[in-house]
Amino acid sequence: MIFRVLSVERSSFFDVDADFAAAEGEGDQSLEHWRREHDKFWRRTQKSIGIDWTPEETTKPGGELIKERFEICWPPSFAD
Repeated sequence: MIFRVLSVERSSFFDVDADFAAAEGEGDQSLEHWRREHDKFWRRTQKSIGIDWTPEETTKPGGELIKERFEICWPPSFAD
């Protein structure tokens, strides 16, 4: 696939909004679902490398999330 990056932004866990959560297209596309599932994912993956992750970590310098918006350009069947 070929992607076009539309934007890249630093954010805290708490600054992710409902539009971004819905655009990710997972679950019921709600902000609540995004927060619950991403919290579980990051706690699990960071624990595996010895880090006790919390959402508050994303408010510290160097701990931010990177939010990327993109669109699929090719193949055309995925671009719609």
